[in-house]
Amino acid sequence: MWDGNAQAFVNFDQELLETDFYALLPPGQGVVEIVETVKATPRVLKTLDQLRRRGIGIAADDFVFQPNAVDFLPLVDYVKVDILLAEDRLASYAERLKGYPVRLLAEKVETHEQAASCQRLGFVLFQGYFFARPE
Repeated sequence: MWDGNAQAFVNFDQELLETDFYALLPPGQGVVEIVETVKATPRVLKTLDQLRRRGIGIAADDFVFQPNAVDFLPLVDYVKVDILLAEDRLASYAERLKGYPVRLLAEKVETHEQAASCQRLGFVLFQGYFFARPE
């Protein structure tokens, strides 16, 4: 149930980021998730700047260190890492991301051990079946 204090994370692709649809998100409660296929075009960068000015958070979804994804790091508030895909690189990712003012979110956390390991690496937000399964 929505309590008014939670943040809604909403996936945005290239097409959606090149519109003004973001204006529908409530300031302070919406977080735009930049999906991994989005390119850092001038229009997208302008939209991200407008989002920040409105108090809307920005997350890099399914983050991997690739040139296009790195372009977004100075603009995002959250970096979401799929720990199952990046399991062998997780410690390296966490260390490299310490150089940016972002909050790390571990995706697909399924066990207590994974949650504890991610917490030790600096992840502060967690998502996955370990916490709850969809109803």
